[in-house]
Amino acid sequence: MASSQQKKISLTLVINEKNEVLYAEADNDFVDVLLSVFTLPLGTISRLVSMETTVQPCRFNCTSSLHHSTENLDPKFLTSDDNRGKLLNPINPMEADSKKLVLDLVKFSLRSKTTLTDVFLRKKLNIQNFQTRPQPNLKISELQQKVRRMKLKVMISESKSRILFAQAERDFIDQILSFLTIPLAAAERLVQCNSGLGCIDNLYKSLANLDETSFFSSKVRDLKDKLLNPLNSSNKIINQLLPFYILGAPSHTCCTGYVTSKTMFIVADDLSIKPYSLHAALTFLHEYSKDGGQDLGVRDVSVGVNEVLEILKAAMSSSSALTTGLRPFLSADLVHRSDCIVM
Repeated sequence: MASSQQKKISLTLVINEKNEVLYAEADNDFVDVLLSVFTLPLGTISRLVSMETTVQPCRFNCTSSLHHSTENLDPKFLTSDDNRGKLLNPINPMEADSKKLVLDLVKFSLRSKTTLTDVFLRKKLNIQNFQTRPQPNLKISELQQKVRRMKLKVMISESKSRILFAQAERDFIDQILSFLTIPLAAAERLVQCNSGLGCIDNLYKSLANLDETSFFSSKVRDLKDKLLNPLNSSNKIINQLLPFYILGAPSHTCCTGYVTSKTMFIVADDLSIKPYSLHAALTFLHEYSKDGGQDLGVRDVSVGVNEVLEILKAAMSSSSALTTGLRPFLSADLVHRSDCIVM
């Protein structure tokens, strides 16, 4: 392996008769590279994996859709000129401790369940490994459940049990945009290590179980805690960036928000966003009708901490974040049905 600075890292791979890597013997340089991925904000990861390397560019599921739509958002809908930069190139709260990342390893770590085999032997992203199993529901504290809830109006396909799009106000848009600024380790912690991201869950758990007195030098003894919980280790930075419901505080107590307060937005199932207009809504419905869809329903949904965390988890591991994150609402009785859009 070699980084962009051509520093070589040696590995010894132990391979079975099926040409699969059983394990690798590595020094601290390679482990540092592996752990560095936890310091990257989700928006940065979305940008990096879209780059051409020795393997093809790939998507970071709904997080990539959110990143791309933010890139194309008209500046007039943002509260300040520098908000786009904060979201597309978010601050890494542990940049000083980060190492250069070889990008292939990032792609495979996120998408593969056999990372070492795929990156060193097969050298291609295996579509089979892109599919993630449904993850268990998160257990949310009683305190978090009492945080103020946000209101959405969602358009639902009744027969397919999926959300086509949601109409949302500023609070919800700021919430999902803030996903882009969260370091991967913080996201892992928030979703209780059930992200469904290839080998990332396993890597996080193994780091949590490492004895810092044995495997970290005295100079960086606190590095393990910083890696596992970067939100706590960088509160001053994070509090400037995140209008976070899921940290237990109402929106906009930490910052002025990312988008203007007077604008309604449409959020697609893949978390791509755009300002609301009748044309945009009808475009969604037209695409759905081309597939023979007729059974539409409109539902008012109340979103709190639990739902936000389920959407965050789904944003990293699926292409249908709203449907996956708000699935309990799909089995409830429809508030009303309609052959046309009702807003």
